[in-house]
Amino acid sequence: MKTSSLKIHSVLAAAGLLVAYVVIAQIFAGCGQVVTGANIPHEERLVINGAVIAGQQIRNIQITRTIAPLDTFNMDKVRITDADARITVEGREYRLRLQSAVDSIKTNYGQTIAGPSCYETVEGLIAENGKTYTLTVNWNGKTATATTTVPQTPVVASVPHLTWKLNITERTFSSGPFGGNPQVYRDTSLTASVRVPMISRAGEMYSLQYFRLLDIANPSRAPLATYPGYMQPPISDSLGSQLVTAGYSGRSDGKGNILIYSYSPQSPQPTTTLIPTANLAMVLTIEARDSRIIPYLQTQSRLYESQQFNPLSSDGRNPQWNVSGSGIGLFIGQSTTTTITLRP
Repeated sequence: MKTSSLKIHSVLAAAGLLVAYVVIAQIFAGCGQVVTGANIPHEERLVINGAVIAGQQIRNIQITRTIAPLDTFNMDKVRITDADARITVEGREYRLRLQSAVDSIKTNYGQTIAGPSCYETVEGLIAENGKTYTLTVNWNGKTATATTTVPQTPVVASVPHLTWKLNITERTFSSGPFGGNPQVYRDTSLTASVRVPMISRAGEMYSLQYFRLLDIANPSRAPLATYPGYMQPPISDSLGSQLVTAGYSGRSDGKGNILIYSYSPQSPQPTTTLIPTANLAMVLTIEARDSRIIPYLQTQSRLYESQQFNPLSSDGRNPQWNVSGSGIGLFIGQSTTTTITLRP
């Protein structure tokens, strides 16, 4: 799976918790009942979510707005179709326009639903490595801004070998309520954990976009498995170089073979295949993002702290977005990718 857009989504002083609650409601598109008679302070904010991806047209910039806490969520309530949005790069300004309706329609469990309003540059502006882009959005008397730089393609310092570790877990169960010999069950698994050192550059953060398992004994065979990566605050070694990490764990027959499960829409049961670890390679696709995303990654847990789910609390805090002014959200530069193959 190759994902090209930024899928992660000015802190309010007095109503920081409420904004976070509303953003969660937009992300999960929750349903509920309209609450009347509640008087909860609410300051409307613009919500911006977008990426500037090297080599691609600048588009899919989502511009919506917050709604009052406890209000029933509806995409029509938050969609903004008449924003004055502009991007400035190297002193030149480019206007954005609302994308066609088909770009805002997504399929969710077989149902067609309306997605958020997305904008693109009128001139088809292509993002370039190393350039800095500033987004300015004006709407209904509000102004939100964000600046990001598109990183260079990431460079790997060295490619580590892929090493598998056999893990054995034993569990003991009683044979029944009247005693008897206990039964011992043994589970075996194989795990691989890698740390890839990067040639780190200022202003950049590196992460795993996705990884695949390949059967190197059968080069024409499709990947045995594909897993998306996830972003986290950067991890560094003792020399300060950033590391990209990846790991995989699977059941084993205890003889150096790993059990791979394959799923098909045509079959309710997965297909299982035993592959010797000597024939397995891990292919990593690595990307770089503007380091302006790091404060958000370091503070995103605020959205999930227990008190954050109480919309009437007054001590909630929002993550640190890089959108400022009358807005919240993320507008982050993203590089082209580098792919490496790790072999046993």
